[in-house]
Amino acid sequence: MVKVYKVCAVRNGRYVSCCTPRGVGQRTYRIGKWARGVLPGSKLFAFSSLAAAHDFRLSPEVILECEADPPLDFLPAAGRWERTSEDTRTSFLRFWKSRKVSFPFYKLQGFLPTPKGTVGCKRLRPLRQIS
Repeated sequence: MVKVYKVCAVRNGRYVSCCTPRGVGQRTYRIGKWARGVLPGSKLFAFSSLAAAHDFRLSPEVILECEADPPLDFLPAAGRWERTSEDTRTSFLRFWKSRKVSFPFYKLQGFLPTPKGTVGCKRLRPLRQIS
């Protein structure tokens, strides 16, 4: 197992993905329970370090310490443009731009822009909320 950090929103007392629009592949997380991507072949975004998760997090979002199955995809390799629909690309770009924080991005032609330190996980299990 590998330790990763997941940034989540809390809605109605539940941890939910903060990086997907509501209802479009949004994942709910529970402490101690394994989670996989909602859409076929999708990965769960997390961060390889607590510092990267803190750089990305906006108040009132929380950070969950998680374990994940190796191997992890160090993005942008897991976020290739040609594997995503136009609606998904637009949603991703809108989401990343909405963060309004300055953190370093991977910017490679043909890939989704993702913050450095982002990893793609086939599955992860939240262990505890740390902030």
